[in-house]
Parts: sequence; C-alpha cells; structure tokens
Amino acid sequence: IPNAICFAPDGRRAYFADTPTGRIMTVALDAQGWPDGAPEVFADLAAEGLNPDGAQTDAQGGVWNAQWGAGRVARYRPDGTFDRAIAVGGRHASCPAFGGPDFATLFVTTARQGIEAPDAGQGCVYQAPAGIAGRAEPDRLGDRGRARLELPRHLGVGEPLLGDVEDHLAAADERWHGFERLGASPQDADAHWP
Repeated sequence: IPNAICFAPDGRRAYFADTPTGRIMTVALDAQGWPDGAPEVFADLAAEGLNPDGAQTDAQGGVWNAQWGAGRVARYRPDGTFDRAIAVGGRHASCPAFGGPDFATLFVTTARQGIEAPDAGQGCVYQAPAGIAGRAEPDRLGDRGRARLELPRHLGVGEPLLGDVEDHLAAADERWHGFERLGASPQDADAHWP
C-alpha cells in the first residue's frame, strides 16, 4: 500500500512508504525529478509495530509521518532518526499538512475505517502548533511550494469543517494531547443534517 509520498524542500529527494512493511523509503532525484539510484530505507518502523501513512516535509527537511493505528504523527530528522511524536485524538492518523500563517500549524486527518464503534474523536481533522516551520505542499514536482492549506474564511479555529454539528458533540472533550478537533466526521454530519 503506497503512502507517505512527499519530497524534500529542495526537490532532490523523494520519500514513500509501503504501510504493511512498516518502512519509509527514500530515493535521490535528479534535476528533472527522476529517481537517481535505488531506494533506501529512511526509517524502519516495523520493529515498533508502526504503520506509516501520509507524510509531509517541513522547512528543515524533517519528515512528518501520520501513523495508522497509533494515534500519532511522528517527525523524523533528514537522516531518518526519530525526533518527536505528537498524539492525536483519532486512532488512525492518516495525513499531516502544514497551514496557517507561516505554515506554523500542523493539520492532521484521522479515519474511522476499521473501528467497530468509533467515538466522536475518530474521523476528524486536528490542528496543533508544529513547533517547527512547515512549508507549502508543492502543487507539482519541481515547484518549491505555491499551494497553501488554509481554512475557508468563514471558519475559525475550532469551528466545524462540515457545518454546525457541535451541539451533539458538546459533551466530548475537544482537545487531545495538544491537538484541537476542527470538525466532525462526514457520518456525524449526515446523521444531523437532512
């Protein structure tokens, strides 16, 4: 299952993962963006039982990897060594992205897939200060970052992304381990909107 496809800030290195093997791989790229050599293991997470999912690189070249089933996003330094992990409220962290002013906010999607009785914290988007400057997601290979992730103008931090479904979630704790839940899942929205 290919995941974690992202590129170093200078565009000269690609990262990707095969979730079932628990490995994040890296490969050097030539000036045109084509592989320049064989892929190498960047981070082997198999021994820890971690499942690498979506990823993004920050301005320092660190790789932020959402880890399916672990409820966390982990940052790996450019040499592949573990730097830090930030827990999210959803069990299946699926993809990180940087946004907000100066790309200083880390957004993380979570999924409800495979959870028999998901609670309100599953299938949401979370946000937290990254503590490290992020960068724009390139909109094509070789672009040095023109795309931006921003909330629509009518939404503020902490407001739902899918409509006003906060009433039925009012009793739920909206903060988990430094991340703030931004919205409910599509299933919750469907259940409360005709």
